Amino acid sequence: ADSESGNFTSLLTLSNSKTVYKFIVADSYPDMNNDGKSVPLVSENENGTKGVTLLPGNKHDPSPDDAVWIYTGDKLTKEGQAVNTAHEGFGHAILYERQQQGEDVDYNHNYVGTVITETNAEGKVEYAIGRKETNEALGNQIKSSESEAKQNFNNGKDKNP
Repeated sequence: ADSESGNFTSLLTLSNSKTVYKFIVADSYPDMNNDGKSVPLVSENENGTKGVTLLPGNKHDPSPDDAVWIYTGDKLTKEGQAVNTAHEGFGHAILYERQQQGEDVDYNHNYVGTVITETNAEGKVEYAIGRKETNEALGNQIKSSESEAKQNFNNGKDKNP
């Protein structure tokens, strides 16, 4: 197929890889750093993990084997699942694949945290803790793939009720 779609190109790259990529919609994923203990995946309205990519040899979220396991939460809306799959598969997993092919890229988030203090109208101090992505390549890849997934989902909504 001839396509300008970044997500389609990423999918072709993953599907032609020697690495096995598994896409899973589930209510939890196994934390391989904690004996495979089940970690729940949350909905859009909850704090927590909405999806995760388990990668061979990854320090933070290692795979249970030589495959890449891409989890998306079943509590997410259909649109949320599409966007999260783009984040995990066409963000983290595609950069992992590119690294396997010899590119100098990092597939992990790298955050710098900040603490902001403000005084509200009653004179009470409020704290806001934020984080900034410092892995620009990953941040840009995720932003682009999520945006395309959202657009594709909304364009297809009328055709697939």
